[in-house]
Amino acid sequence: SSDDDYDSSIDEEPVLGKRDNKFAAAALDWDKEIIPRDSFPIPVGVIPFLHIKRHSNTNENWIYDKAYTQIYLNNLLKIGRDGLCLSDKTALLLVSGIGNDFVREIIQALIQSGATVLVATNDFDLNTTRCFQDIYHQYGAKGSKLVVLPLNSSSKIDIQKLCDYVYSNYEDLDYLLPLSTPELEKSSIEVSSAEELNIRCTVLNIRRLLGSIVNAKKEKQIETRPTLVLLPQSPVSGSNNTNGFLAESYSSLSKVLDMWHIENWK
Repeated sequence: SSDDDYDSSIDEEPVLGKRDNKFAAAALDWDKEIIPRDSFPIPVGVIPFLHIKRHSNTNENWIYDKAYTQIYLNNLLKIGRDGLCLSDKTALLLVSGIGNDFVREIIQALIQSGATVLVATNDFDLNTTRCFQDIYHQYGAKGSKLVVLPLNSSSKIDIQKLCDYVYSNYEDLDYLLPLSTPELEKSSIEVSSAEELNIRCTVLNIRRLLGSIVNAKKEKQIETRPTLVLLPQSPVSGSNNTNGFLAESYSSLSKVLDMWHIENWK
């Protein structure tokens, strides 16, 4: 249905980004005049800031794919126009705490669109749970769920038990977002137990969790429902005025893409 027919009653499926009626007429005119409803062709010789890469068939590099990027951008336009419904989706987020605005925005978007959101956090206390509760009361849509779980992300046992809990209580994971990104930035001559723990939390145990999810899918014979994993990345590489384990953590996470391509995860 068109935006003019939009009814915001509680019985309607939760949709993120749906326009208010009072802005509908102006928004529709803007759509017709500036952006086509179905696509916005990528100009020749231009690589958009948001783009898709695929693994090269000739070497180990990831190269820009214009066709996939066009599909991706067209879908972003569609989401911006029609909204997004995730009422039948389950997402698992790994976070260090609730103080990060980026984490808050992602949680808000997911529960606004009706998703079931599992948040595993190292910072599990009364204040944290109340903050999550306030977010859900303010942004939760019909049918959405926000479940907060304690997690010691440096513990191999905790990682395995988290995966066991998820696949014992939910059918499958649709999205995995490990958002507990590295924060420490020290040189190699200042290595301490804190840096070692940070590497273990942000790199090694994320790989362990991915392996546990793969095994759980095999046990439940889930072959046609992939889990989309969104890994935090950064242009930091160690040579751009940055040293120490911050760059190494991001670099190690980027290697997960190569492992997924080479190993039998699919």
